[in-house]
Order: sequence, then C-alpha cells, then structure tokens
Amino acid sequence: MRIEVNPTGTHTHKGKLKLRLDVYPDPKDRTYKLHYVRVPTRPFTEEEERDPKLAEKVPREWRVNPCLCHFVEVDEDTTPAQLREIIHEVFDPATLDEVDRALEVGDSHAVAERMHAKRRTATRVRGASAIAAANARLKGVDVGDDYRRPRRNG
Repeated sequence: MRIEVNPTGTHTHKGKLKLRLDVYPDPKDRTYKLHYVRVPTRPFTEEEERDPKLAEKVPREWRVNPCLCHFVEVDEDTTPAQLREIIHEVFDPATLDEVDRALEVGDSHAVAERMHAKRRTATRVRGASAIAAANARLKGVDVGDDYRRPRRNG
C-alpha cells in the first residue's frame, strides 16, 4: 500500500495539529479491485447529469481511490523524516494486513478499532498558521515504493 499526505485534510482539533493520510492499495492488495475505478475525465454538464446516455459518452480514465483516510496528530515542527517514521509506526505490516482484510469484507468497525488503537498524541499548536506551515513542509511526503509489507500467503 502507498500512503500519502493529503493537505486538504490538515486541521486543528482540540488544539492539536492533525494530518490526513490517504492509503492507496497496490495491485497485490485484496482491496485493489474495489478501488481501481473508471471515472469521468471532466465534470458532467447539467444535460449529461439528466441524461445517462449522454453521460456515458464522457471520456473516462482508470484511477485508484484511497481505501482509507486516516488522521494523525503531529507536532507543529514535525519534519518529513519524522512523519515517515510516524507513518511506519501507525501503518506497520500487521496493521496494513488487518485493514486490508477488513476492508475486503466491508468490516469498517474492525478498521475503526484497529486505527483507534494506533492513535498517537502530539503537543498543542500555537496558532492557525501551523496548518499552512505543516502543509508546506509535509505535503510531498509519500511513503510508497520504499514501503512494502511482506507478501501475504495464499
């Protein structure tokens, strides 16, 4: 699975800075077939929204959607290297495998329990400027090709 920072979700909650991490399945993951979808390459016009036959003519492309969006608390001065460590801690191989299995069968309760158990705390932020600063510093963090879990058996 590949994990990316999604800066659209960065926010403060109860004085703590939270980053949104989007988790994308790889072709070898159980949930890949559920999240590899064809989507329109542009928004539908009003006419296309009313007429399904017209909507079908809009060009489409294949895209992998995230299978999970998870928020982590980080300190205001977290570096990209520290964030990578946090991601490896939160999304260890056992967690990724358990989440993949649960999502395959639609068990969102099991996913929520597992991710709640992986919750971490951070220090309070000093102001709203922390959001913009964190996004500028961390938005390019992508843990993908260098982050592979062991292949599952069977």
